[in-house]
Amino acid sequence: RDPGSGLHLRMPCGVQIEIVQLSIQRETDLNITDHADVQIGLLPILPEDRLRVLVRDALLERGWEEQSDGALVKELGEAIATLPPGESTIRVTLAAETSVSITSRSTERVVVGSEASLEAAEQRAEEAADQRLAQVANVAREKLEDETAARLLRAWQAVKTEADEVVRVTTRRALEERGSQLGSVVSIEDNEGDDGYELTVTVMT
Repeated sequence: RDPGSGLHLRMPCGVQIEIVQLSIQRETDLNITDHADVQIGLLPILPEDRLRVLVRDALLERGWEEQSDGALVKELGEAIATLPPGESTIRVTLAAETSVSITSRSTERVVVGSEASLEAAEQRAEEAADQRLAQVANVAREKLEDETAARLLRAWQAVKTEADEVVRVTTRRALEERGSQLGSVVSIEDNEGDDGYELTVTVMT
């Protein structure tokens, strides 16, 4: 209640009514977490466990860091890319937060000397403040979600590009390894064109 804002009115019945200005502040925190996945798809050139080792090696060469639980992690600005141990799907996660605050002012009539009348007026003011905060928070949440989705898309595209390169490198190494198991690798040729990536390994048995 703002001090000095009261205006007294005397009703015909003798009841005194005071007009008061109530000011209520409300604040809330908004937290958004979103994610997108990138699949590392490889041909079964070698046993699955061996392919996973090759993928991990390729990621570590590109600055990914191994965690205590065996997961590989890389930070991309505000986003974090994670490859869990034994998995072939990278999860890109991005979290964002903001705060929303409002000041709600309302004019109420209360009976002078009546605590019940004042409490009822304060309750109405608080409900109005809560409603306004919810409306402002909804708008802020939608904006934050849109901004988070845009940043997540950029991070996902960066991880997808890196994952595609890891697939190419891993495929080449897997073919080299498989070729050496079959005989002597004579040559390796790779070409990338409009139709995709082509890798040819010539082996002498």
